[in-house]
Amino acid sequence: MSSLLRCPAGPNNLALSRFYMRSFARAIEEGQHAVKIDPKKLLYRSNVAFHEMYSGRLDDAIRDAGEAIELNPARPKPRLAIALSQFAQRKTASAADAFPHFTATVTLPVLAKSPILT
Repeated sequence: MSSLLRCPAGPNNLALSRFYMRSFARAIEEGQHAVKIDPKKLLYRSNVAFHEMYSGRLDDAIRDAGEAIELNPARPKPRLAIALSQFAQRKTASAADAFPHFTATVTLPVLAKSPILT
């Protein structure tokens, strides 16, 4: 198990399992461990932002998603975390501003396959 925790995929996978069990605090903790191991991996930072969003830590989610965007501005996942977090904070104008940036980075075939839209 210890070798699994030295590789960032291990803590990231543990974070996802904690997330699915609705243990959001543990998911955030494991996800942050993955980020410490590989701070340049956008996926890990985006996952932490979503874990924070679902746990109600909306400001943290916005901050961490922003850090993920700095790593690769073309990726849509962190922009969605920002838009949804701002919407949850009732900052609808900010969320509306963030959402076009999200949709601009996603092609229509990807949106058509989204489980959100089906």
